[in-house]
Order: sequence, then structure tokens, then C-alpha cells
Amino acid sequence: MDDTLDWRLIFAERPELNPPGYEEAAADAKLISAARYERLGKKRAGSSGRSRDAAFPSLKHGSK
Repeated sequence: MDDTLDWRLIFAERPELNPPGYEEAAADAKLISAARYERLGKKRAGSSGRSRDAAFPSLKHGSK
């Protein structure tokens, strides 16, 4: 038995199941990403291009 679901087919058959405003939010996110890429040259949100300093290493992973 195949446990995979074809969500595209399900949403095509039952459009009322789509989250309200999903299509608009997805289109807006693509536009925002394109504008950020043009402005900053970065594709991912939150990527500043700077590396993290190791001046204050975390104590969480065994540093003593």
C-alpha cells in the first residue's frame, strides 16, 4: 500500500481546503525574496554574509 498523498490533486479537487490567503502570501513572499536578492545579492532571508565570532563560545556543548 502506498502511503503518499497527492496534495496537489486533493487541493485541486477540494479548493475550499486551501488555507485562506495562501496563494497571495506565496506570491508576496516570492516578490519580497526577488527584491531582497536585487538589493543585497543574497537569496536567503537572514543571511548577512558575516561569519560568527568565536569570542564567546557556547557553554552548552561541553566548554568549561
